[in-house]
Amino acid sequence: MGNVPWCVSTDIYNEASGQVAWVWNACGNTQRARVVIGWGPDSDCFTIPPGSGAAYHFTFGNYAKTETC
Repeated sequence: MGNVPWCVSTDIYNEASGQVAWVWNACGNTQRARVVIGWGPDSDCFTIPPGSGAAYHFTFGNYAKTETC
């Protein structure tokens, strides 16, 4: 696992039922990434095509980072 490239970004949003980590792929090729949560369960590995995103909903823990997988 390593750092995602600069063209992959993650935004965290609060919802009534917890939080959402939205991972967006602005790269020119498909990326594989997962969301790492401190004190909570990490996401599975997402395969994200160019110009698309993936959402990971979590109810406890804190967003730590997004890494390749």
